[in-house]
Amino acid sequence: MSFFTDSSLCLIPSGVKDGKVYSIVPTSGDGDLTFSRGSDIEATRVASNGFIQKAAVNLLLQSNTFSNAAWTKSTSSVTSGQADKDGGTDAWLMTAGNISQSITNTGVQTFSIYAKASTLDWIFMDFVGVASEGAYFDISNGSIGTVDSGSIDAKIQSVGSGFYRCSIVINTSSATGVRFYTASADGNVSGTGNIYIQDAQLNYGLVAQEYQETTTASVITGITNDLPRLDYSGGASCPSLLLEPSRTNLFDYSEYFNGSNWSLSNSTATENTAISPEGIQNASTFTTSVAGADLRDNTNVTGIYTFSLFVKLVDVGGVRLRIDASTDANVYFDLSDGSVFSSDGIIDADAIDYGNNWWRVYVTANVTNTQKFQMFTTDGTLSYANGSAYIYGAQLEAGSYPTSYIPTYGTSNSRNSEACSKTGISSLIGQTEGTLFLDFTPQSKDFQIYYQVRTTGSTNVGQIDIRYQSSNLRALGSDGGSSQFSINAGDIVVGQRYKCAVRYKLNDVAFYVDGALAGTDTSASFSSSALQQVSFNENAGAFLPEAEIHQALIFPTGLSNTELATLTA
Repeated sequence: MSFFTDSSLCLIPSGVKDGKVYSIVPTSGDGDLTFSRGSDIEATRVASNGFIQKAAVNLLLQSNTFSNAAWTKSTSSVTSGQADKDGGTDAWLMTAGNISQSITNTGVQTFSIYAKASTLDWIFMDFVGVASEGAYFDISNGSIGTVDSGSIDAKIQSVGSGFYRCSIVINTSSATGVRFYTASADGNVSGTGNIYIQDAQLNYGLVAQEYQETTTASVITGITNDLPRLDYSGGASCPSLLLEPSRTNLFDYSEYFNGSNWSLSNSTATENTAISPEGIQNASTFTTSVAGADLRDNTNVTGIYTFSLFVKLVDVGGVRLRIDASTDANVYFDLSDGSVFSSDGIIDADAIDYGNNWWRVYVTANVTNTQKFQMFTTDGTLSYANGSAYIYGAQLEAGSYPTSYIPTYGTSNSRNSEACSKTGISSLIGQTEGTLFLDFTPQSKDFQIYYQVRTTGSTNVGQIDIRYQSSNLRALGSDGGSSQFSINAGDIVVGQRYKCAVRYKLNDVAFYVDGALAGTDTSASFSSSALQQVSFNENAGAFLPEAEIHQALIFPTGLSNTELATLTA
């Protein structure tokens, strides 16, 4: 037989759109699953190129319509239709003066614009309402002039056709606008003349993101709202559907280590010095000068929490993570190979390989009383070592394992929980017999994988489940409100991939896991109970999805034992 053609519903995560996961079978679209996460921009994934992907934003309005009322012009005029950086005519000629736009955003943000010299060679960019947060750029040769002390960073990049992308980064709670001036020299915004401008943008974070065009509203693209996350973690060549519960990153600044929640003892953190797991230059260099120097945050929490951080070594051998509470929790990592070789007072710890010599190190502990979350550099053993390491993406979350990265830029942020289901498909589900198959990688044991075919609603009239519960991978079935079978296959290993299938049929139930029979039941019966829903979370919310789904199949008939063994091998 062909498992693909004989299935009535086949989900191989590959095609998605906002709120939808497409099934491969049936081709009519009747089996496409509804997906929800809610309206947030905090979700990330590992894209097919191996890098972490965030949502991209442009918080400005009318980003390339400088004649619009959204832009306030002071002693300046703008003329459209000028030769642009891409060979078109979307650039503007700006005469002497300044142009600004009001903003209400706070935190770490980057303001950027493309500019080209004309009769004037300089542009000055700053934020309105705050002092000492601007920079001068020579757009005739691509050099940077004076950068005010309040700016985190300033960059200029040639993009061709004589244009440069100029950007400044600040951390602010009081800026009321962004502004740019024509300038005649470094430190001088006076003088007559003009420059060319194009495509202004304001986005969160330490670097200018890929440009997003806006008109009357800001724009968010990428992993946003209800877009399912096709994840390529671990160097996978085919994606999985990433399903996670709601989590909050309690660190106010996950990438800006000079932010207010962090303190540096006999150490420094310099922004935008290395390529991060995002594939862009927004990692920081952490450098120690005294044995025992550290980076720390004093967020006050109580309970089971996981502290994680992305680290890449420069000239040290490893790192130590510490949660200093009433019971000291310590973990030492040798990042030459990612090994955890000494730990105490913890629940769990590990180093996850993210490629390009980046490791995501984490420690989980039962945190009590006042505590510090600290990182130290080591020689790869139990001894401190002065030197440097690149760091990125700090996260503190309630729970016994780390979830996908949640970026923060000045305040804690939450990623909403995810659900995936399809109702009204009784014609695709065997009512008195059938087979369910699931290929998945569990991400935790705290939350439950709950793959079910059931009736609509929370009332348990009839359902067939593959789930992890009570320390067992289980297959369960009920009919008419009564349990018909329950087969346990034993415990699972987080991060290990499993293939399992259950056949339900009158007096003939079998559960296979990874090619082996886990158990049978010869006393089950199933009537036509209008099974018409498939979902990866229970309606009542008791079982939340927490897995990477590689493939899911429904067969309207019960497969043979030989077929089940082959399917799950």
